[in-house]
Amino acid sequence: MKVLSNNFAKFLILITFLQSFLSSECVMPIKKDWDYRFISTELINDTPDATQAFVELSRISRGKYGLSGNVTLFTGTFGENGFIEMSMYRSVRNDGDFLKLPYEIQKESFFKFMNDHYKTILMDSLKDCSNMPIVEGVYATDWKAGESLTFTNCVFQDNKDTPAHFQPGFYKIIGRVFRPDDIQMTLTVVAEVFTVH
Repeated sequence: MKVLSNNFAKFLILITFLQSFLSSECVMPIKKDWDYRFISTELINDTPDATQAFVELSRISRGKYGLSGNVTLFTGTFGENGFIEMSMYRSVRNDGDFLKLPYEIQKESFFKFMNDHYKTILMDSLKDCSNMPIVEGVYATDWKAGESLTFTNCVFQDNKDTPAHFQPGFYKIIGRVFRPDDIQMTLTVVAEVFTVH
């Protein structure tokens, strides 16, 4: 199984997450011949006593949607003791069988995620639509009880790693955020990739 270390595309937490996978198929920079649209999103919070969270599709303009949401930590801290993992699936049809792709983020600490995938891939897309931190050096700040992360109309921004070509279809990204024993959240985002001329 191939594990992405420096390339993971974009969604929080959750966001999170399509651009990182797209960048794993990077080609020489030429005119991009594809685009995407969000289809659905679902957040399952199995530990409401520890966190409050929601994510939804928000209309930006006709036919264009972003991701909006809020996550509030109620107890303790979330840092080296918190973990994130993600996986990606593809189907020809939205109602078809989704097959797992050989790209994933295996379990890694929140600090490692912030200093790697977030800093190099996600930050450019989230810095202007959320209160996520702008990481310039080494990130090592715990997320503390009472603090909230807020996202409003977030979309994935192209960067130097955005591939010119990407296979059309429906992509499902599943991200899991957890602190052993008392935080369990799972975010699922489905997007359609289509060809443009």
